[in-house]
Amino acid sequence: MTIPIGTIANLSTAPDIREAILDELKIHSSIEIDCSSVVEADLTFLQILAAACKFAQQESKSVSIVPAADPAVASLIERAGLAGPNSAICENLCATGATEQ
Repeated sequence: MTIPIGTIANLSTAPDIREAILDELKIHSSIEIDCSSVVEADLTFLQILAAACKFAQQESKSVSIVPAADPAVASLIERAGLAGPNSAICENLCATGATEQ
């Protein structure tokens, strides 16, 4: 199941994003969080991604992330340790497509 995030992922959209992720994790063993449209994100969004991953691991489920098209957002996710197959937060999040600079 794919969850599209939209263009803004910040404090004002956090409750809806959180609810959508939790609702899908309740009924699916694997979800994909589609960040390809996100052009504005903040720490709240990163916390939701990390919490979703932790919850999924506790429930023996998996979370993956569709690459962020916006380089700044992709870099934010990567710097937070949420990018790559061996990410600091969650081993089952996919690469964001961001490159080292």
